[in-house]
Amino acid sequence: MIGSELDFEPGYLPEGVQALPSPAAVAVRKCGGTVVTVLKEYDVPAKYSAQHEGVLLWSGGGFSIVRERSTTRAFPLSGAAERMGPISIAGRPAVLMRAVMPGGVDIGMGHMAIVIAEDFGLTAIQGDGLPLDEFIKIAEGLY
Repeated sequence: MIGSELDFEPGYLPEGVQALPSPAAVAVRKCGGTVVTVLKEYDVPAKYSAQHEGVLLWSGGGFSIVRERSTTRAFPLSGAAERMGPISIAGRPAVLMRAVMPGGVDIGMGHMAIVIAEDFGLTAIQGDGLPLDEFIKIAEGLY
C-alpha cells in the first residue's frame, strides 16, 4: 500500500479526530498484485463550545475515506436527489451528497458524502458528526 498512488494521509483533520486503530480500520484490496482499493476509518468526538458551556458544536460520529481504481468512476450514494449536487475539490470535479441536517449536530441523520473524480478512479469521503465545511476541508487536505 505504501507508495501506491491510492495511499493517502489527510493533510487536515479537525482537532480531536483520529484514525481508528489499525488494522481493523484500514482495508487494502489487491488484484494481481496491484492495489485497487484503500479504505481508512476515522473517529469524530463530539465538540462543545468553549465560550458557551454545554453548547454542542458537532455531534461526533465517524467517517471513512476510500480510494478506488476504477474506469467507471461509479460510487453508490443513497439519498434524495435534492441532497446531491456538483462541487469542486482542489480543482477536481466531485459530487456532494449533503447531510439531512448539514450543521453537524444530528441524531444519526448527518450522513454525507463527497465523491471526487481521479485519474485512477475515485476518492470518496462519507460519514457523519461534522459540519459540511469540515468535511470539505478534509477532502481538500488530501491534495
